[in-house]
Amino acid sequence: MAKEARTKKAAEKAPSFEEALAEIEDSVAAIEAGELPLDEVIKRFKSCSTLIAQCKDMLKEVQQQIDILDGKDK
Repeated sequence: MAKEARTKKAAEKAPSFEEALAEIEDSVAAIEAGELPLDEVIKRFKSCSTLIAQCKDMLKEVQQQIDILDGKDK
């Protein structure tokens, strides 16, 4: 039960796929502009790595749902 509460709490904090993608795009644009100090570049890179992992997890879950609906459940 405690694990479910933590998972629910984490899901509430996690951005939606669209929000995460927008944040990644903003960070990439800022990094590519070349005007950020190195520590900010590293901070944004780490944040983007986390967001990319979250997006991959969301896409995996959606693919699993699609497979179930298509009868391709493994």
